[in-house]
Amino acid sequence: MDYLVVDITRILDESAAGRKAAEELSKRWDLAQSEFQQLLERAQAGDQEAGDRAAELEAKVPNEIERRRDDLRRQLIERIKPIIAAIAQTKGTSLVLRSDQTLAFEPEAEITNQVLDELDRA
Repeated sequence: MDYLVVDITRILDESAAGRKAAEELSKRWDLAQSEFQQLLERAQAGDQEAGDRAAELEAKVPNEIERRRDDLRRQLIERIKPIIAAIAQTKGTSLVLRSDQTLAFEPEAEITNQVLDELDRA
Protein backbone atom coordinates (compact mmCIF):
# COMPACT_ATOMS: atom_id res chain seq x y z
CA MET A 1 0.00 0.00 0.00
CA ASP A 2 1.42 3.39 -1.00
CA TYR A 3 -0.43 5.31 1.70
CA LEU A 4 -2.51 4.90 4.84
CA VAL A 5 -5.43 6.93 6.19
CA VAL A 6 -6.41 7.71 9.76
CA ASP A 7 -9.57 9.36 11.09
CA ILE A 8 -8.31 11.72 13.81
CA THR A 9 -11.84 12.80 14.78
CA ARG A 10 -12.83 9.21 15.51
CA ILE A 11 -9.73 8.75 17.63
CA LEU A 12 -10.48 11.91 19.59
CA ASP A 13 -14.12 10.86 20.08
CA GLU A 14 -13.82 7.10 20.59
CA SER A 15 -10.54 6.46 22.38
CA ALA A 16 -10.50 6.05 26.14
CA ALA A 17 -8.19 9.07 26.40
CA GLY A 18 -10.48 11.15 24.20
CA ARG A 19 -13.56 10.21 26.21
CA LYS A 20 -11.73 11.01 29.45
CA ALA A 21 -10.76 14.45 28.09
CA ALA A 22 -14.35 15.14 27.02
CA GLU A 23 -15.56 14.14 30.47
CA GLU A 24 -13.05 16.48 32.12
CA LEU A 25 -14.22 19.38 29.95
CA SER A 26 -17.87 18.59 30.59
CA LYS A 27 -17.33 18.54 34.35
CA ARG A 28 -15.54 21.89 34.20
CA TRP A 29 -18.38 23.37 32.15
CA ASP A 30 -21.02 22.03 34.57
CA LEU A 31 -19.09 23.40 37.56
CA ALA A 32 -18.81 26.82 35.91
CA GLN A 33 -22.52 26.85 35.07
CA SER A 34 -23.42 26.00 38.64
CA GLU A 35 -21.15 28.71 40.01
CA PHE A 36 -22.55 31.20 37.47
CA GLN A 37 -26.15 30.42 38.51
CA GLN A 38 -25.31 30.93 42.18
CA LEU A 39 -23.59 34.22 41.46
CA LEU A 40 -26.47 35.35 39.27
CA GLU A 41 -28.98 34.65 42.03
CA ARG A 42 -26.89 36.65 44.50
CA ALA A 43 -26.53 39.47 41.97
CA GLN A 44 -30.31 39.59 41.47
CA ALA A 45 -30.63 39.91 45.24
CA GLY A 46 -28.47 43.05 45.07
CA ASP A 47 -24.94 41.70 45.54
CA GLN A 48 -22.93 43.84 43.11
CA GLU A 49 -19.70 41.91 43.72
CA ALA A 50 -21.46 38.66 42.77
CA GLY A 51 -22.73 40.34 39.59
CA ASP A 52 -19.21 41.43 38.68
CA ARG A 53 -17.88 37.94 39.36
CA ALA A 54 -20.66 36.39 37.25
CA ALA A 55 -19.79 38.67 34.33
CA GLU A 56 -16.11 37.82 34.70
CA LEU A 57 -16.89 34.11 34.81
CA GLU A 58 -19.14 34.37 31.75
CA ALA A 59 -16.36 36.05 29.79
CA LYS A 60 -13.50 33.85 31.00
CA VAL A 61 -14.77 30.26 31.17
CA PRO A 62 -15.57 29.60 27.49
CA ASN A 63 -12.05 30.68 26.49
CA GLU A 64 -10.53 28.69 29.32
CA ILE A 65 -12.39 25.55 28.29
CA GLU A 66 -11.50 26.10 24.63
CA ARG A 67 -7.80 26.40 25.52
CA ARG A 68 -7.96 23.27 27.65
CA ARG A 69 -9.74 21.38 24.86
CA ASP A 70 -7.01 22.42 22.42
CA ASP A 71 -4.29 21.36 24.88
CA LEU A 72 -5.89 17.96 25.46
CA ARG A 73 -6.32 17.46 21.72
CA ARG A 74 -2.65 18.32 21.06
CA GLN A 75 -1.55 15.93 23.82
CA LEU A 76 -3.62 13.11 22.36
CA ILE A 77 -2.34 13.74 18.84
CA GLU A 78 1.24 13.65 20.18
CA ARG A 79 0.45 10.29 21.82
CA ILE A 80 -0.83 8.77 18.58
CA LYS A 81 1.99 9.97 16.31
CA PRO A 82 4.40 7.16 17.32
CA ILE A 83 1.57 4.63 17.06
CA ILE A 84 0.77 5.79 13.54
CA ALA A 85 4.46 5.76 12.61
CA ALA A 86 4.89 2.20 13.88
CA ILE A 87 1.85 0.98 11.95
CA ALA A 88 3.08 2.73 8.80
CA GLN A 89 6.52 1.15 9.18
CA THR A 90 4.98 -2.29 9.69
CA LYS A 91 2.86 -1.84 6.56
CA GLY A 92 5.84 -0.55 4.58
CA THR A 93 4.68 2.99 3.86
CA SER A 94 5.75 6.43 4.97
CA LEU A 95 2.69 8.40 3.85
CA VAL A 96 -0.23 8.66 6.27
CA LEU A 97 -3.11 11.01 5.45
CA ARG A 98 -5.92 12.36 7.58
CA SER A 99 -9.27 11.07 6.37
CA ASP A 100 -10.86 14.52 6.62
CA GLN A 101 -8.27 15.85 4.19
CA THR A 102 -8.68 13.07 1.65
CA LEU A 103 -11.31 12.99 -1.07
CA ALA A 104 -11.25 9.24 -1.67
CA PHE A 105 -9.22 6.27 -0.50
CA GLU A 106 -9.22 2.50 -0.53
CA PRO A 107 -10.97 1.10 2.57
CA GLU A 108 -8.02 -1.19 3.32
CA ALA A 109 -5.81 1.91 3.65
CA GLU A 110 -7.63 3.04 6.78
CA ILE A 111 -5.81 2.27 10.02
CA THR A 112 -8.07 4.09 12.49
CA ASN A 113 -9.20 0.91 14.26
CA GLN A 114 -5.60 -0.22 14.69
CA VAL A 115 -4.60 3.14 16.11
CA LEU A 116 -7.56 3.07 18.52
CA ASP A 117 -6.67 -0.43 19.67
CA GLU A 118 -3.01 0.47 20.25
CA LEU A 119 -3.84 3.74 22.00
CA ASP A 120 -6.34 2.14 24.35
CA ARG A 121 -3.86 -0.61 25.15
CA ALA A 122 -1.13 1.88 26.06
